[in-house]
Amino acid sequence: MHSSPDQMHPARWFRLTALGTLLCTFLWAPAILAAPAIVQQPAAQTLGIGSRATFSVLAQGATAYQWQRNGVAIAGAASASYTTPVLAAQDNGDQYRVVVSGGGASMTSKSAALHVTGISVIAGTPGSGWGAVDGTALQARFWAPYTLSADAGGNLYAGDWNTVRRLTPTGSVKTLAGDPRTCAEQPGTGSSARFCFPLATLPIGGGSIIMGDWAGVLWQISPNGSASQMGATSFWCISGLAGTAATFYVADMCRGNVLWRVQGGVVTSFATLSSFPGQVSMDGAGNLYVAEGTFIEKVTPGGVVSLLAGGPSPGHADGQGAAASFGCATNAPEDEYLTAYNGAFGITTLTNGTSYVTDPCNHTVRRISPTGLVTTLAGSSAQIGSADGPGASARLWTPLGIAHDGAGNLFVSDEYNANIRKISAVGQVSTFTGPSPAYWGTADGTGTSARFNGILGIARDASGTLYVSDAGSHTIRRISRSNVVSTWAGSAAQPGAVDGVGSAARFNYPSGLALSPTGTLYVSDSYNDAIRAIAPDGTVTTFAGALGVAGAVDGPLIAARFDHPHAMAIDSTGALYVADTHGLRLIANGTVTTLEASSPAFDYRAVEGLAVDDTGVIYLTQTQRHSLYTMTQAGVRTLLAGADCPGYGAGCFGRADGVGTSARFMRARALAIGADRNVYVNDAYAGRIAKVTPAGLVTTVVGDALLPIKTVLGPLPGRIAGPGPLTMLPGLPVSFVLADGFEDTVLRVDLP
Repeated sequence: MHSSPDQMHPARWFRLTALGTLLCTFLWAPAILAAPAIVQQPAAQTLGIGSRATFSVLAQGATAYQWQRNGVAIAGAASASYTTPVLAAQDNGDQYRVVVSGGGASMTSKSAALHVTGISVIAGTPGSGWGAVDGTALQARFWAPYTLSADAGGNLYAGDWNTVRRLTPTGSVKTLAGDPRTCAEQPGTGSSARFCFPLATLPIGGGSIIMGDWAGVLWQISPNGSASQMGATSFWCISGLAGTAATFYVADMCRGNVLWRVQGGVVTSFATLSSFPGQVSMDGAGNLYVAEGTFIEKVTPGGVVSLLAGGPSPGHADGQGAAASFGCATNAPEDEYLTAYNGAFGITTLTNGTSYVTDPCNHTVRRISPTGLVTTLAGSSAQIGSADGPGASARLWTPLGIAHDGAGNLFVSDEYNANIRKISAVGQVSTFTGPSPAYWGTADGTGTSARFNGILGIARDASGTLYVSDAGSHTIRRISRSNVVSTWAGSAAQPGAVDGVGSAARFNYPSGLALSPTGTLYVSDSYNDAIRAIAPDGTVTTFAGALGVAGAVDGPLIAARFDHPHAMAIDSTGALYVADTHGLRLIANGTVTTLEASSPAFDYRAVEGLAVDDTGVIYLTQTQRHSLYTMTQAGVRTLLAGADCPGYGAGCFGRADGVGTSARFMRARALAIGADRNVYVNDAYAGRIAKVTPAGLVTTVVGDALLPIKTVLGPLPGRIAGPGPLTMLPGLPVSFVLADGFEDTVLRVDLP
């Protein structure tokens, strides 16, 4: 018989209770004390934009999981693995970890870094600007249309960068021959042919044309795009063609003021002109008309030359004969590879002797009667734009080639608008083919709603705010960390030379930017020949030089003189380095000195990239010589990479990785120095970013040579149509912001 608890001796009851408690504790202790153990930690991930990352953990004894992104719990992420949404650039650098729980305990894994690589948009709209895309009417894209000619059937032939494009009367565009990326001389058919900047085309019947390129080679191209070199090879840089297959005339811009005749393959000097020729045309009586910058001359079939209009001084005056003028006092940006002068470039002539010429730097099309009376047909002097409309209300941007059809219409290759414009017999301007409306502009806004007009400089402050020099709109724009674009200083389309606060200030083609540690932004105000300073509150002052006074004077800040300052850099001491027409200038301790003067062998007008590392070594690119150099503080310059030779021949100009002089660039422009101590160079015409080590090893890190010439976002290698100025982003392996000059966009690039 058992005793009940209340009948049991108190001591025995205590001993049994204690024993039971001990036994229970012993039996259940493993389950209570076994915390989860992480056997395999989450691993770091490196993936391209548009992909998804999966993070996983292996844990023993885990019954629950909670993933965190940058220390914040992710809703619904409660399993042993977590897959992210589609990745974007802003995800770069994120940290992922997981809290695992079980048995009443928990532990947190190590953090795994997410590294996202690729190209993304900060502001602007890629895909609507320059490119090399065949298509119908407004769907086609051009890179840099230089020249136009028309055959009897109304087809147009355009020299577009390194290709020849054919346009039907309805505006459908097809690349006839050439590779837009490659400047070379190679016979072939279609894209296997290689040319170097076709500047002159001459239809000779049956769909065939004669073409002359900047390398001085004459080509015959059949209707199916088969290109073969012609026998005449005594030219340097062909800018114009006129005539027939049997006898034609060649304007060679680089061989002097001579018009050449090719007859039966034999080249002879036909006429001596007053200036270097641009393009050439012919009327129904066999008279030739030559655009020579500030001159327009007529040449009879017998070779007698007479002035039709213009004179030695640039200007934009309508009038009779010598009273008229063409050209500008200041060259249009980047026209050095087209003209040795500034003025009329393209010309076409009707059978009755009426001629039409393009005046690129004035952004107009002019009409010249057979007696030499000049009037402006389309556009307004010094007013750039893309607006369609009648006569003076229309806007053009560096019109170059011009042709006419048999119905009284004119067609103009509008280079910087990257399209072909049509001008009717009554002067109505419309967009014939290429992007419309314009991809560029001056609109403030957020992200893709913003518009820019020629970004030439970028800087970033400590808070992450970006500043860009919007040269075409004569303003300084600001981009917040949330991609809101605003105009910080200057006023759109209002050039000037005024100090002041914000929109009250005026600039004239601002280019290089440099930001001091104190927040002062320095601006190379190119056409004002001065260095401006913008305080953090937006107050603009003239820091060095005198507004509108050009010169090459060293000395105290305001007493010094600059001439078209452009590229700019700042070192760790706050000293400024500025490239201008006369050389590389140093501004330090209130004084301007010249480190190296321009010379015939090295022209600082072509220095578009400047940077200084933390040891004081200066890096610079020179676009005419397609190379990257280093320089000491004493002004001793050394070639680091590239051919170090001028011109666009295969020996100087190309896209090739390699070490030192074995590497090739196609217009190396802006540069920046990464935290890895490598230099990153935008190779503009190659559409790539190249990494250059301190030893001169060049490798392509962005830009696929096989992609069409347009911006391609997303995973690397991607594509950037026309890479421009760039600035590094801190805190990431190698990431930077740069401008796409062909698309007028601001992009972000994250490298592996």
